[in-house]
Amino acid sequence: MYSQYYGVSINDYLSYYGYNSVEDFKAAVQPAADEYASQTCAVLAIAAKEGIEAEQSVIDEKWNELLTKYDNDEEALKNDGYMKGGIEFDLLLEKVRELVMNEIKVQ
Repeated sequence: MYSQYYGVSINDYLSYYGYNSVEDFKAAVQPAADEYASQTCAVLAIAAKEGIEAEQSVIDEKWNELLTKYDNDEEALKNDGYMKGGIEFDLLLEKVRELVMNEIKVQ
């Protein structure tokens, strides 16, 4: 997406960040992607087990705040990577983090 935005090839764009190829980039980011996926699954599993949900009214409120910042241009908002599902996950993460922190016993 960014290479298109800047009008350069993907290889030229990645070379700016020190990668020789798309394959090198993928190999470099794969561990972080795997870790993120594991953490996401853990958050979703805890939320499901504990009955934690993100309230639709709060999701809508935060979405509307973002829309205001983007002059109500929903397509621009989505093109910059914002989605209601991301807002929902962030709210779940916040609630799960709070639950876990309240359960930690320091000895």
